[in-house]
Amino acid sequence: MMVRHPSEANRPWPEAVLVEVGIISMTIRFDGKEAPVDYLHSAASVMDRIQQRLAALRAEADQAIEPAEEAERKVKECEQGILERDQEIASLQHKTLSLEEQCDRVTRRLGEVEERVVASDLEIERMTRQVNYAEQQRDKMQAKYEEMLAKYKASQAELDDLLSNLANI
Repeated sequence: MMVRHPSEANRPWPEAVLVEVGIISMTIRFDGKEAPVDYLHSAASVMDRIQQRLAALRAEADQAIEPAEEAERKVKECEQGILERDQEIASLQHKTLSLEEQCDRVTRRLGEVEERVVASDLEIERMTRQVNYAEQQRDKMQAKYEEMLAKYKASQAELDDLLSNLANI
């Protein structure tokens, strides 16, 4: 089993630092030569370093718990905010769709009203022409009536004169 510090995990072992720990003995290689090391002394030293590293990792983990919990709380708040925004967006999209449909209905209704206004304007123009024609016909008839009335009065006066002349004879 080879023992390395975690910070050196990605670096290759230099020959002068390579340590092999066996079940019974431990050797150090230096420039390709192996030298035996006192197993108990080295094992205790390795265990002490492992325990120190574990204690450091535990302390680091304990210190990271509060920021991690805070980060999780912020993530949940953000997710809740996103959910609320998504619901608000869906509501606004529904309102937009509703307003667009209402706008389409109003536009169609306005088109129908405009068609009726145009038809009414045409009908008013037709009726105005009829009224003008009727007034012209009335004026002509009035003129004929006055002419006929004048002729009637003249004829009546002539008839009265004739009757009075006849009564005198």
